[in-house]
Amino acid sequence: HVVFLPANGEEENEDALIRISDGYFSELYLFLGMAEEEFDEYDDLVIPMDNWVKALGFWKDFVEATDYDAFVEKAAGIDYEKWSVSNKFVMERLGWNGTNLWKRRRENAVMLDGLLEWTQKYKNSHDCIRTYGY
Repeated sequence: HVVFLPANGEEENEDALIRISDGYFSELYLFLGMAEEEFDEYDDLVIPMDNWVKALGFWKDFVEATDYDAFVEKAAGIDYEKWSVSNKFVMERLGWNGTNLWKRRRENAVMLDGLLEWTQKYKNSHDCIRTYGY
């Protein structure tokens, strides 16, 4: 697992510490990447709160999507007229593990719901999320 806690700069709120297990790392890699943040389960990170909230929004959009292909097209910025992809990271990530994420998106929404609730408590009083890898 990786430890996550809200912080203001160097001052961490240790009372709000949560652990996210490796079963959700694929979602963290994808959705934090979509928010232009790198996730690394082995490293200690500082994620600006705005980007954390944005990543959870992408995850929520994924869970609520009714069509995988439509989600991929929108998230990756596929333009069939120009035959281009504006977000190659998304295409690479979803091409590598997207269908597995899609199949388990509903069951993993439980973690998302918990993270949304947790974030709601701290997003206005903290400026970042700190992570501690293993």
